[in-house]
Amino acid sequence: MVLDATTTESESAPAALGICLEEYDYPYPVQFFSVSSDLQQLRMAYMDIWPKTASNGKTVVLFHGKAFGCYYFHNVIEALTEAGYRVVAPDQLGWGKSPKPDIHYSFQLLAGNTTALLDHLGVQDVAVLGHSTGGMTATRFTLMSPERVTHLVLEDPLGLTDYRIGIPPQSEETLYDHEIRGPTRKSFVDPSRGTSSTPIRRCGSRSLTCWFGPPSVASTRSGLALRRSPSR
Repeated sequence: MVLDATTTESESAPAALGICLEEYDYPYPVQFFSVSSDLQQLRMAYMDIWPKTASNGKTVVLFHGKAFGCYYFHNVIEALTEAGYRVVAPDQLGWGKSPKPDIHYSFQLLAGNTTALLDHLGVQDVAVLGHSTGGMTATRFTLMSPERVTHLVLEDPLGLTDYRIGIPPQSEETLYDHEIRGPTRKSFVDPSRGTSSTPIRRCGSRSLTCWFGPPSVASTRSGLALRRSPSR
């Protein structure tokens, strides 16, 4: 950009978005839901979008990835609402228009906040879609509330590992170094090796089954879906 003599530095600098994206417009109206964590009263941002056509009576919950808020699901929300779905899209604490508090974050916490939000909205049965890190949150949500999840769809999920088991809490310095240097070891599933179906947990009379498939089966690089087995 070329500056002339009359252009000031403040005029040339892009506008700050704000720590809670106050200056960034979301595709749909944003509301706030009160939650509590580590003795802090907080407000979780979310979008509640009703169907554009005749409602099919079904609701989809979206779990965003690590570097995003739910704003980037715009085209997904458009497609779902045009098909008659209601969509609930929360910005988890620490992301998007939600606050960035100094608390002990966990997938259990984020999933629990989402459950509380759905209870507040009077929504019971939901289909769940999670992307990237949101895939881990979506999986935790499903394992915590299997009775209310009708479908679970994971797009390029972070993984299915429960990091509370076998991996102790890390210091902020270690986490920061991990972000700067990157992981020292990669662990992933190569879907090109075929398909497999493995029960990952039994929840009462139901079991959740994990299915890995090649790209030709799913629209993402790592096709992964979970289905709820019928009662036996």
